[in-house]
Amino acid sequence: MVWQPLTGYTRADVLSPRSLLMQNNLYKATKTENRKQKTPQYTQEQVVRTFMSKQPHLLVEPHHISDKVIVCGEPDRVNRIAAHLSEVECLAENREFRLMRGIYNNTPITVCSTGIGAASALIALEELRLCGATHIVRVGSAGALQPYIGLGDLIIAEAAVRDEGGSNSYVPAAFPAYSDIALLNGLHAYCEQAGITAHGGVVRSHDSFYTDDEQAICQFWHKKGVLGADMETAALLTVGRLRA
Repeated sequence: MVWQPLTGYTRADVLSPRSLLMQNNLYKATKTENRKQKTPQYTQEQVVRTFMSKQPHLLVEPHHISDKVIVCGEPDRVNRIAAHLSEVECLAENREFRLMRGIYNNTPITVCSTGIGAASALIALEELRLCGATHIVRVGSAGALQPYIGLGDLIIAEAAVRDEGGSNSYVPAAFPAYSDIALLNGLHAYCEQAGITAHGGVVRSHDSFYTDDEQAICQFWHKKGVLGADMETAALLTVGRLRA
């Protein structure tokens, strides 16, 4: 593995999208007319794409990110995933976000950690998307809610219960969180071909491990057939669908 950090990434040289958007409210006087004209209005996405060379949290530029990305929670897992790639280089590291890229079967792959919870996962998703990511797969851990799921078994999340707050900031809870059908079919087909036992179904995403009624909550969703619980899947599926 080759560790080649890209230099020059500091938060000081990253412009705030909010400050740039505020400039749209300024007026300028024209020389030919005795009146004021409003400057053109831009969406935040247009501002980020046009004026910002680096994403404010991931600290990467669009040409650094491949269209296919694997995200995980723990930063050290980025190294473990990158060990399966060739021509690996470190792109950036800031807070909970560590990014590497490499090649797998002649395909460029970017790996990015997101930390714990929906909020930071959505920051990563949005900034990866702005850099050109089109296919994102999350690899993480979950607490099993069914007795037949053993330690280390693979769960393929086909849909998710939206018990976290991140996705609710985007769209009401009635909007479903579900995975891409083609990607699901590919995952199931690969597991069957490789002889890997995988449990496909619904998971639940939430915001806390230590609520007073945690045992009762887990028992409730166990009875509904939910396979496992994590903190990010529902948010990523929901916002990924909205941004598709």
